[in-house]
Amino acid sequence: MSHSEQMIENQFIQILSEKENQWTYRPDLKSEEALWQNFRSHLNRINLAVLEEQLLTDKEFKQVKVEFSRLTGTPFLASQWLRGENGVAQVLLEREDGKTGINSKMSKNMIGTFTQPDGVLIDPEVLQTLGQREFREGLGEVIKCALIADKDLWNLLTDLSANDLVEKLDKIEEIIYRSCEVKRKVVVDDELDNGVRLYLNFGHTIGHSIENTAGYGKVMHGEAVAIGMVQISKIAELKGLMPKGITDQIRKMVKKYGLPDEFQPWDEELLFKALTHDKKARGRIIKTVIVPEIGTAKINEVTFEEMKDYLKK
Repeated sequence: MSHSEQMIENQFIQILSEKENQWTYRPDLKSEEALWQNFRSHLNRINLAVLEEQLLTDKEFKQVKVEFSRLTGTPFLASQWLRGENGVAQVLLEREDGKTGINSKMSKNMIGTFTQPDGVLIDPEVLQTLGQREFREGLGEVIKCALIADKDLWNLLTDLSANDLVEKLDKIEEIIYRSCEVKRKVVVDDELDNGVRLYLNFGHTIGHSIENTAGYGKVMHGEAVAIGMVQISKIAELKGLMPKGITDQIRKMVKKYGLPDEFQPWDEELLFKALTHDKKARGRIIKTVIVPEIGTAKINEVTFEEMKDYLKK
């Protein structure tokens, strides 16, 4: 154990030794789901406090210190709480990501930090415990990685099926590794999201608008990204910015892995309103990402007026 790890452990033991932080018996929590619901309620309270600038109570602050700042929480909280003091964050689904952001009422990922972790530990076997919908929605980001930067990954996904991924752990490991490598290369080249890192937002412009419009959680993130990739490709293909037929290829891949390719009801006014808060918007211009061919990506600037017109089609 390193010196810093020993310090963290000693601090954690000290915190738990304080009378008000000791573990308590909760007879009201009669199931694992009830336990997790209690955990989520703390996390939601913290997020709301951040977003609405409300002070946490002393009791809540102590709970946060124990439950989130050292051992659990989100990447955002690990980077923020106690000035990012050696926090260890646990996330379930972001195997090929590393984002430190949270959602607000305004838009997706509008609050966050650029804070690189010291390391990321991934256990592929955990994925086998997920429900079918949760497992498949995670593949939305994997398909995106293949489309923007890894044609070999695209070919691998073409040869496999969703059932193969559940049953063949070695294939899951390869897919996770390749997806992580796409993200790593982009972040190394553009840590602060000013250039090529925008490629990672393929499908997210419309996808985030769908999540915002539907209400967070009703359409899962990977599902919204899948819809966004198909819809932005359809728009780009109509404009002649992507070759004919590529949208059908993307749609076929998305549907093959049990992901949606459209969103209903398609309310262009609500979608456009959400889109105007996109983090990639600058003035009346929004940067969208397109795929000129599978395995490559390009940034394309469009005006709000053009995007509003496209959403009607």
